[in-house]
Amino acid sequence: MDGATTIRAFRKVIVPLAAPSVFTTAILAFIFAWNEFLFATTFLFTPATQPVTVVIPNLASQYTADYGAQAAAAVVVTVPLVILVLIFQRRIVSGLTAGAVKGKPTPKRPTDRSPRSIPGLLLPPATGGEPGGHVERPVATDSDSIRANIRCCRGGYPLKKERFWVRDLTPGTRLRSSFLVTDAAVRKDSRGVPFLTMKLVDRTGSVDALMWRLPDDLLKGLPSPAYVSVEGQAHEYRGTLQVKVERLRALGREEVVDEDYLPTTEKDRQVLAEEVLRAGRSFENEHVRDLFESLVSDEEFWTAFCEAPAAKGMHHARVGGLLEHSANCLRIAGELAEIYPVNRDLLLFGAIFHDAGKVRELSWDTGSFAYTTEGRLLGHVVLGERLVASHVAALPGFPEELALRISHLLLSHQGETEYGSPERPKTLEALLVHLVDNLDARAAMYLESTANVGPSGWSHHENPLGRALYVPDGTEE
Repeated sequence: MDGATTIRAFRKVIVPLAAPSVFTTAILAFIFAWNEFLFATTFLFTPATQPVTVVIPNLASQYTADYGAQAAAAVVVTVPLVILVLIFQRRIVSGLTAGAVKGKPTPKRPTDRSPRSIPGLLLPPATGGEPGGHVERPVATDSDSIRANIRCCRGGYPLKKERFWVRDLTPGTRLRSSFLVTDAAVRKDSRGVPFLTMKLVDRTGSVDALMWRLPDDLLKGLPSPAYVSVEGQAHEYRGTLQVKVERLRALGREEVVDEDYLPTTEKDRQVLAEEVLRAGRSFENEHVRDLFESLVSDEEFWTAFCEAPAAKGMHHARVGGLLEHSANCLRIAGELAEIYPVNRDLLLFGAIFHDAGKVRELSWDTGSFAYTTEGRLLGHVVLGERLVASHVAALPGFPEELALRISHLLLSHQGETEYGSPERPKTLEALLVHLVDNLDARAAMYLESTANVGPSGWSHHENPLGRALYVPDGTEE
C-alpha cells in the first residue's frame, strides 16, 4: 500500500475485501424483493402491475381453487431463485462466513503427487534432522522432471510429506498424505456391512485405519503391501489413536520413494554403531576380539547389520532395528556381567551378534520387509551360526572349545526348539543371552503395541503379546 493513491487503495484493497459482502447483500436483497408480498399487495392494484406472489392467492376463491395455475405460478417464482442460488452459492457462503472465523482461509492445494524414485537415494546416516538420522534429500522443483510433492492438510495448512509423519498424528488431525498399507483386510460389521481395516505405515511408525462405504474396486480388498494416497481424519477410539479414511487412491511404485515408507529407527545409527564398536574392541580375550574385528571389518555384513530390521513385524521391525535391538541387549548384558559369574566377553559377543542371521533372513530393499528364500528354508538361527562360523574358520589358531561355546550361544538363543533353536541354552552365558534377547524383544512389543494408546487406555488384543495392554496415566505418585 505504500505509495498508493486513495483511488488505487480503494480499488486494490477495499473493493476486493468488500466484494463477498456486497455480492451477498445484493443477492439477498434481490431474493427478498422477488418474494415481496406485503408492499406489493398494498400499493399495486392492477393485474398488469402485480407480481406473481400477489397473483397466486387470487387463483383461489371461496368456492374454487385452480391448483394447476397455482402450481405453475409457484414453479415460475421458484426456478429463477434456484438457478440464481446455484450460480452464486460460493459467493453467498463466502460473504456469510467472511469475518466470522479467525485465521487464514484454506489455500488451494496442488494436485497430490509423490516424487518419482531417484537413483542413489539411500544416503549415509546423519547426526540429526530428519527421522531415522538420514540426510534431507534435495527435492527437484522442475514440474517436468519430478511430480509435485505429496501434501497433506492439518488445520487447513498444507504440509510437505517430508514434514508430516505418522508420529505427528493427534486426535482431530485432518490428513491428506501418502502411506504404505499393510495388513489390509475387508471385514463385515454386525449388520453385514463391509469395511476395510488396514495399517498405515511410514518411516516414523504406523497407525490403524478403517474405511467405510467401500467403492466396488475395494470390496475384494487391497493388495498388501501397497502405496496409497489417503484423505481422512485421526480420532481416538477406546483410548487408541485411529484414522477414519474417507478417500483412498492406490499409487504406482514410480510415484513414491520407498525409503519414506519403510519404518526407520529414530535412534542415531551412527551413535549406536560406535557404542557396539567400543564394546567389542574392549574384549579382553584376544580370540573373541579378533572374531569381532573380523565381522565388523566385513563391509557387506556390517553395512547390512546396521540397516537390517530385527524382525518382519514382531519387534524392532524397522530399518536399523537390528542394530537398535543389539545395542539394547548389549547394555543389559553389561549390567548382568557385573552380577553373575560369567565370561563377560562371551556374554557381550552373544548379546551383540545373536541375531546376526537376520541380515540374510530378511530383505528390506523392495519397499517392505520380507523373508528371503534362504530365510524361509533355514531361519536366522542357522544362518547366523553359519555366518559367524565362517569367520571363525578364517582365524588361524582359534580355540575349538571357544568356537563350540559361541556356536551354542547362537543356536540356542531362541530358548526353545518350537521357537527355532535346535538346542535349549545349556551354559550360563547362553541362558542369559536368551533372556536378554527375550526381555528387550518383549519390552519393544509392549511399547510398539501401545504407541498410539492414550493414558489410561487399552490396546487391541491383536498384538505380538496376544493380550490387551494397559497404559497407566502416569499421574500416580
